[in-house]
Amino acid sequence: MSDCCSENGCGCGCSATTIYTDKECPDCGRKLRMTGSLQTVKLYLTCPECGYQSSELTLDELHALI
Repeated sequence: MSDCCSENGCGCGCSATTIYTDKECPDCGRKLRMTGSLQTVKLYLTCPECGYQSSELTLDELHALI
């Protein structure tokens, strides 16, 4: 059995998530994406333009975004 979807993951990106949001980047004003792993519930807001990354989102922040 493969450990691809184990708690620590395998690094292949199979459990990676990207969700587009309406939030704007505080650095450059572009739209932010919610990225990370739904499996481990470690999600961040990131900007593909300037590289900004927020701290790990709290459950309250996740509820507000979804």
